[in-house]
Amino acid sequence: MDDHLDEKTMKQVLDALAEMKKEAEKWQARQEAKLWTPIQVPINLNQALSRLTKDELTKIRQNLDIGNISSLNKPDLIVKLAEYIPLMAEELFLRFDHNRYQLANSIVKNGGWSSASGLKTKQLEHLRDHGLVFPGVFENKRVLAMPVEIIKEYQQLNQTSYRKIVSRNTEWVKLTHGLLHYYGTVDLSKLKKMIDKYVSQEIEFLTYAEVIDDAMRYYREITWDENGYSNYRVFDASQVIAEQHARPTIDYYPFTKEQLLTAGEPGFVERNTSYINFVNFITDDYIISREEADQIVEECVYGIQIGDMPHAIIEFLQSQLEISDLETIQAFMEHISSLMNNTRQWFLKGYSPNELWKKEQQNLNPLPSPGTNIINMKTRKKIGRNDPCPCGSGKKFKKCCGREI
Repeated sequence: MDDHLDEKTMKQVLDALAEMKKEAEKWQARQEAKLWTPIQVPINLNQALSRLTKDELTKIRQNLDIGNISSLNKPDLIVKLAEYIPLMAEELFLRFDHNRYQLANSIVKNGGWSSASGLKTKQLEHLRDHGLVFPGVFENKRVLAMPVEIIKEYQQLNQTSYRKIVSRNTEWVKLTHGLLHYYGTVDLSKLKKMIDKYVSQEIEFLTYAEVIDDAMRYYREITWDENGYSNYRVFDASQVIAEQHARPTIDYYPFTKEQLLTAGEPGFVERNTSYINFVNFITDDYIISREEADQIVEECVYGIQIGDMPHAIIEFLQSQLEISDLETIQAFMEHISSLMNNTRQWFLKGYSPNELWKKEQQNLNPLPSPGTNIINMKTRKKIGRNDPCPCGSGKKFKKCCGREI
């Protein structure tokens, strides 16, 4: 039985996905419209909270873990929140990293408001849903306004000691993001022990957990479930953990602090030589921008991370690019092979297969479990249509990656 979708079914799937995308965009537009309503500056907490719906006020109550007021009507809930939020503001500020510290500083120094440019919708909602900052339109500009009561609490912080805490938090967040970029999924206790190795003082567990949880909700770079914290692109955290446990003889790759801090920046992509060569190959052979080619290769890296076999990556490439002859297939397979062998992988605890080969002196087969997805294209021989597909699927080439050629 052919396990590939026929053209009609594929069109139906693509049409359905396109419709879902349209609906998601409409929903996003409605959500943004709610954010950008007129706001006055300066503003107090009562005024800021009165702009919100009952559901949005409830979200603030839940985020701040304020009990015994869930049954209040909207006016009474606003009064209670206006009492509680200033009392909790210092605790919330002490979880900030450098980016949020700079934002708060600019708002306070500018008299209670600042431009909202550069912030994502989810980040704006996170700040609003903790009662600290409220988005709106002021003087025809999209701004963030901080209520006068919150400004007062911020100004009472000892800025010298506060900056040290912000610096510590920033380091924790970047190191955590960096570790999860390379390792995929790590449970909280192990993650904390890893961070301990890179900082000057042992971390207080609860404080670290609070800082990372807040950063997770703000940046959306990591997620959490019963397996621990994961990079946001991890599809199945339990699989990552299982694959890592299947390799007990492999330690986690010993990254330097500088490597982790770099990888901890939002949107970081490690573009090694194989990655760059693949991008160059695509831009040389296709009429496509470098940015588009880079996005395609980045998706290939993601496929490698989640354990996709080469034939699945070829299928993805065929959905993006015209691949019309055997020589082109071979050229793509060579780049996929190189990318696989040189990509640091979650399943391999941050190692690339080539690094493990050098470490364990095995012939391009460092994985101690079956189902390896590493291929060797050094022969550069042409592929016959009845030959086994070089992607390792076990099918004939004409029934696999060469089916549309």
